[in-house]
Amino acid sequence: MTGSNWTSCLLSIFFLGSWTKFAATETNGVLKTTLKIRVKVLDWAGLPPGLLERAEKRASEMFQDVGIDSEWFNCPIRSTEQLPVCQESGPTDIFLRILPGAAATRGGFHKTTLGFALPSPEGGIYATVFQKKADELARTGFVSEMQVIGCGMVHEIGHLLLGSNSHSSEGLMRANWTEQDLKKLARERLGFQKKEAETMRTEVARRLRRAVSSQSAASGPAH
Repeated sequence: MTGSNWTSCLLSIFFLGSWTKFAATETNGVLKTTLKIRVKVLDWAGLPPGLLERAEKRASEMFQDVGIDSEWFNCPIRSTEQLPVCQESGPTDIFLRILPGAAATRGGFHKTTLGFALPSPEGGIYATVFQKKADELARTGFVSEMQVIGCGMVHEIGHLLLGSNSHSSEGLMRANWTEQDLKKLARERLGFQKKEAETMRTEVARRLRRAVSSQSAASGPAH
């Protein structure tokens, strides 16, 4: 978005200080941390029952792999049915839309664009994944729609935590996933690089610190 602090980060598919430290414990091979984000999902595409939940579970596992916990909420589309948590907006909250293919066409996105995010210096919180693109990719037979949506959500949230210009030359944050990347994705071997994981943990810690400061300011001085 030219002339704004917001920058769109697109994911396309191509076939061929001490406060940043965090406490962590491992239970049955699962890393538990004090770093946590909350993801509010708005499914405008109307995914089949169970598919969204499985995609969210996979996304949650991928964040756990890099030391970040995530809590997922499926928010009703109609405002009259909104859950209280879906109306809250804090530094560690992420709002992720899943849109049908028509939205990508109307928005003028390239036919290979799977999603986009809006990072900002203050801490972006909005990301989008296009369901039709995920479905088209799944029809190639390399991966399932659930895997594409799950990894697509993680990629776009990754942009929000890594900042602008955060595409990498390899791994999950590559701008253009290759056929080899898709095969890795199917085997659950496509993930963040070590430096990316460190940067995201630092950003989540910064947001948590901001959230604590905001809560303290709202409650006023203790008496």
